[in-house]
Amino acid sequence: MQETAAFWSGHANSSAMCLRMKEIGEAPDYIVHAHTGREFEQVYDFMDKFEKLIDIEIIHEDIIALKPQYAFIAFFNTPWCRGRHEGEIHGFPKKCGKCWHNRNVKQPVFEKYERKCSETYTGFTVQERHRVLKQRPEKRYPLIEWQWTAQESLSYLKKCGIPHSIYDLGFDRLGCDLCPKQSEKALRIIYEHFPDLWNELLTLEEKSPTGFRDGSRGQKSLEELQDMWEGDKNQKRLS
Repeated sequence: MQETAAFWSGHANSSAMCLRMKEIGEAPDYIVHAHTGREFEQVYDFMDKFEKLIDIEIIHEDIIALKPQYAFIAFFNTPWCRGRHEGEIHGFPKKCGKCWHNRNVKQPVFEKYERKCSETYTGFTVQERHRVLKQRPEKRYPLIEWQWTAQESLSYLKKCGIPHSIYDLGFDRLGCDLCPKQSEKALRIIYEHFPDLWNELLTLEEKSPTGFRDGSRGQKSLEELQDMWEGDKNQKRLS
């Protein structure tokens, strides 16, 4: 019999999926984590607690350790070697379309275990049905099967005695801490609660050939967002 594996990001949905599968007697043979190197510190703290609780083998795949050139900042600063952008650094991934960081450090891990396992499990919620890969029937989405929302995942983690506290700051979902696909709401949380990270984003935005969000129509730059939020603060002080 072939093995089964659950993909785990360290975020709320995949964590709740793994715990619930174990609870109902459908635990995978092992859990696979693709190391990104760009999680919030609170996520790493949660992951330590989760590993002590889950009692299922967790395989950590760290492509960056084998290929340091794929670390986010290293690849950000790597010039294109061909094409119309030859000689320019990559800068931030595109806001729309596929992410080069996901392609470099996560996708190869997923594909490895999808080839190896008879069945794999991914923690998309019912709100993310549009992300389902229908062409791969061996890939399952338990949270969608259970009709779970992201809020139900968070509630379940609290019930299990392992709340994911970073969501208390207001994040609806998480990704890499430098991700240009983050919502304006998430960026404001970073601005207000993670000043060192915010300053890093500002520095990288200035350096990136296409800015933070590749000039997407109607999208404000980080500097414009900061000016707007500082204006909000000043207005509140005066009122």
